[in-house]
Amino acid sequence: MIAKSKILVFLLLGPLIGSRGRRALLRLLHGYDVHPSAHIGLALIDSARASFGPDSKVGHFTIIRNLEELVLAQDARIGTFNWIYGARGTHHFKKEGDRRSKLVLQRGASVTSRHLIDCTDTVEIGSFSTVAGFRTQILTHAIDIAECRQSCEPVHIGSYCFIGTGCIILKGSAFPDRSLLSAGSVFASKGEGEWQLYRGNPAKADRAVSKDSCYMHRKEPRVE
Repeated sequence: MIAKSKILVFLLLGPLIGSRGRRALLRLLHGYDVHPSAHIGLALIDSARASFGPDSKVGHFTIIRNLEELVLAQDARIGTFNWIYGARGTHHFKKEGDRRSKLVLQRGASVTSRHLIDCTDTVEIGSFSTVAGFRTQILTHAIDIAECRQSCEPVHIGSYCFIGTGCIILKGSAFPDRSLLSAGSVFASKGEGEWQLYRGNPAKADRAVSKDSCYMHRKEPRVE
């Protein structure tokens, strides 16, 4: 784990020095790659490696802990009050030899506020995708009842996706590009193809999404 003294220094000085100072501290204390235009809020960031691309952002009071790697590409955003945790150095998950406790947000991807992301294994959110609303859970691990052990698999969310409020995405899932997940749905599959609205528990393709939808053709990440 990153030395507790370094985390304590960041937490003590962070509120006093602004985003520019917090960028400098992350470079100095942890050797992170932090672009000069990245915005770092009053957040706890505990990752062995991290990179923050141009105009990327981590909002206030988000907790990111025990990751092997954190990657925010250009314009990628993590909002406020999110809880993101990994399993770096754990003695569990021995059978998953290629497991990586990693979070990747591709260009323009956004996680809004008050979500939970379990990065026991890798979570990747594709370009211009949004985890919207509140209280969505992305889970990469669970108990294997048959073998009586903990197991994990990565989760991938494609590009230009919209994840509605209060959804649950389970380990091993791969949500297709240019698709929508309706509020409150539980997704636990590889999906049935792109350009679909998925809904329900378990979530299934419900109807096609118009290929003229402006959201699916954005060149800028922000939605006015």
